[in-house]
Amino acid sequence: AASRTMAARRSATDWAGVAAFGLVSCGTAALGTWQAQRFQWKRELIAAREAAIARPAVAWRDARVGDAGAEDDDARACEKVRLRGEFAYEQSMLVGPRSAPAGSKGASGALAASGFVVVTPFRDAESGQRLLVNRGWVPRAQADLGTRRLRPAGEPEAFE
Repeated sequence: AASRTMAARRSATDWAGVAAFGLVSCGTAALGTWQAQRFQWKRELIAAREAAIARPAVAWRDARVGDAGAEDDDARACEKVRLRGEFAYEQSMLVGPRSAPAGSKGASGALAASGFVVVTPFRDAESGQRLLVNRGWVPRAQADLGTRRLRPAGEPEAFE
């Protein structure tokens, strides 16, 4: 009778092990499927962004990024726009600290450790609307250069 009780206990333990292994296997398969679907989604997203970057710039008034009814907002998220107006350099903001973009080098040629993203308000000459423009990343040691005026005051600037 004792050997039958031991066999029953071992059998129950074996089934518990099989069940645990099955759950882990199913969970791993589900995560693998999710990763494969996510990979395909990311590839499509990157292709759409690259296509948006390759398209010619449109006038700011024709851009619809952020419109409440825009169905193709994701496709237009990286759309290039043409602006003409003036930067408000005195209102520039340094956002950070931020890690250096891949491959950024400091003044000594070594990899730059950290810095700031420069965001400057821009007033569109046609509409008068103010827009925030991400002007890029600057190393911490050159942060003061990121907020300096690039052109004489009053001279209109245009960029894409």
